Amino acid sequence: LLLLGTTDEPFEGDPATVRPTEADQAQILAEAATSLAEGVVNPARVRSAFAGLRVLPLGGTSTAGTRRETVFTTGKAGMISVAGGKLTTWRRIGVDVATQALTSIQGPRPDTHPAPLVGAADPHAVAADLLRLHPALPEGSAAHLAGLYGTLAHDVLEPAHLAPELYEPIVTGGPDVLAQARYAVEHESAITPDDILRRRTTVALRGFEAEGRERVARFLPEPGAPPGGHAGR
Repeated sequence: LLLLGTTDEPFEGDPATVRPTEADQAQILAEAATSLAEGVVNPARVRSAFAGLRVLPLGGTSTAGTRRETVFTTGKAGMISVAGGKLTTWRRIGVDVATQALTSIQGPRPDTHPAPLVGAADPHAVAADLLRLHPALPEGSAAHLAGLYGTLAHDVLEPAHLAPELYEPIVTGGPDVLAQARYAVEHESAITPDDILRRRTTVALRGFEAEGRERVARFLPEPGAPPGGHAGR
């Protein structure tokens, strides 16, 4: 699975309506072709595409010339806003925001020491433990879950001891299993198919979103119900 991106095009309108265009795809593939084999960037091999928007600080230059570093601004009422930056630096950004906010009210400074992510562990060791504790789990799924969740994969698979069907793949031949759909609803506030297929698993990225929707539907909360509960349908 190879993920390519991104473009640098300005967008006007409702953020909910943003979609990838043929021009976006052509640009990304052309740029990737400068360092990848020709067969890898064949448009016929594209399984899925998605688009999103990045918040950048307002400036007088073009989008390409806008500052990319993290920018903090404080409003008249004291609210701190963040623009720019990258998801991979979310903890550093959070520490900086918390420091500014707490300093403004003479509060204690947050802990800035590095800390591992929850569940961080050697994925090979985690995968071995998963296969030992869950013999019905496909080997490929064990490695996949260990890479995605670390030691939290044990929590993901815990209900499968009593409900073995949760070991089944969300889509045929894929590594994501139904236990992930249930975990997404019960522990990660997923309330729509897209939450599961696009944001909690790799199903949509692999191009099997349509097939996966029917498989995960029974785990979703009833309309109007609060997130975090198992529908049990």
